[in-house]
Amino acid sequence: MTVEALDFKGFRLRDESWLINEYSQLGICMKFFSFITLIVLAMLIAESFVSKSSVEPAQYQLFKIESHRQNLALALHRYSPRQQNIKGTILLLHGSSFPSKLSFGFSMTGGSWADYLVAHGYRVYMLDFLGFGYSDRYPEMINSLKSAQPVGQLTDVSGDVARAISFILDKEALLFIDLLGHSWGSAVAAHYAQSHKGQIKNLVLYASIYHHDQALDKPLKLVPAYKDLSAIARVESLNNLSPTTSLLANSIFDEWPQQWLASAPLTDNSQSVRYPAGPSIDVQNLLRGKPLFNASQIKNNVLVIRGEYDKFPSNEHANRLFEDLTAAKRKQYVVIGEGTHVIHLEKNRRQLYQQVMSFLTNTEEESNQ
Repeated sequence: MTVEALDFKGFRLRDESWLINEYSQLGICMKFFSFITLIVLAMLIAESFVSKSSVEPAQYQLFKIESHRQNLALALHRYSPRQQNIKGTILLLHGSSFPSKLSFGFSMTGGSWADYLVAHGYRVYMLDFLGFGYSDRYPEMINSLKSAQPVGQLTDVSGDVARAISFILDKEALLFIDLLGHSWGSAVAAHYAQSHKGQIKNLVLYASIYHHDQALDKPLKLVPAYKDLSAIARVESLNNLSPTTSLLANSIFDEWPQQWLASAPLTDNSQSVRYPAGPSIDVQNLLRGKPLFNASQIKNNVLVIRGEYDKFPSNEHANRLFEDLTAAKRKQYVVIGEGTHVIHLEKNRRQLYQQVMSFLTNTEEESNQ
């Protein structure tokens, strides 16, 4: 088993004044040429960025597949590279409050995370859990039965992940795929991987929630079947994750709220979104020392990755998860500097993209040796 623990601060263009200082002794003329050099370098860097991020649009398809819940359908988004030499296929699982297209598929400067993966040769699938995005809503949500049992817990949605992966394997004629989950979606991904090793090659646990050693000794709080939350409140909560200045991409403040509202057909007013409350029960169980999955049973290649400002999982939680992955074929823990629980929507998101891609491609190269 290969084990790595990294603290990654990422690549930044911090200070290029050395280019000018190097030639300052030659006078104003050389400073002018250095300034021109800087402009040329900036143009080359921008061109490189665009060539990788603002790529030719991927081939997009939306599939509707049967859920484990009778008469309900799941939305499965597929983005395919236009080139024939596809490096791999990956399924992305979103977190507990907003769907795939507002997570991995949300386009910011340079494109979305899905765009980045496609640009690097990956076929991307994104699953909307029931109650989110393009998937059907639970009857409890449609009929405003807020006093019903919480819908959409991990044990409930795991059956839908199995159906989605089965569909992908059949559709693409594959034996296995890669699997990535964000936040609560990471727990769902890990829960699936622990009993389906042969179908998952690489498992990426991004900002994965994990149980505490010091469990709360309190009864579970009552949770409704679903929650209603305004778009403004959701963006504010994301913005407040940073302990310093805002890290969110600029488009999160204008385009994202409107798209989140548009993704929700069931609201009491035009300014809020309704989504399943089941994940709240899962989080309460974690806080009371009840794990959502058994990390020691996961035998895949595993990447644990989080932002340094993330408090859940904190570094303590992520380290415990990393140490509990005792059966993993290969495991790696990476911390992204100046990132929170939602790095993929923040200014340093490209560092996240690069580290995940490095993990996926390195395991591919090792398997070919």
